[in-house]
Amino acid sequence: MQKTKAGISVGLMAALVYFFGIISITPMILLAGYVIVREDDEWLKKSAVKALMIVVIYYIVSGILGLGDNIFAFFNYFLGIIYSNKEKYLYMDYPMSFDSFIINLVSLVKNLLLLILGFKAFAQKSIKLPMVDQFINKHM
Repeated sequence: MQKTKAGISVGLMAALVYFFGIISITPMILLAGYVIVREDDEWLKKSAVKALMIVVIYYIVSGILGLGDNIFAFFNYFLGIIYSNKEKYLYMDYPMSFDSFIINLVSLVKNLLLLILGFKAFAQKSIKLPMVDQFINKHM
């Protein structure tokens, strides 16, 4: 069993990176940064980058949906000025709280992926995520 410079197994270190991605972003970034900078095992480095990419994709999707909220707020401000003297007020928003549904769905997928990858990491295995794996192989 391969060991890291910290003295724990490579699989356990990768699992910790994945599990920290579920719990909190700060410890995950710190641990993944340590792995990328200090450790020599290529599989471990790719696992740390994969965990980071999953979390970054989640935040990108959340940010895009948040941008939609800002656009609706901008239009609602001007609609409020236009219709301020009228009884009926036109208000625009995502239909049926679609943004909350998508954010919760993406969060669920992110947490499930990190959980499955964390348990697979104990045996130094992974699941294929084609777009993420292609990006990692191209840039590492």
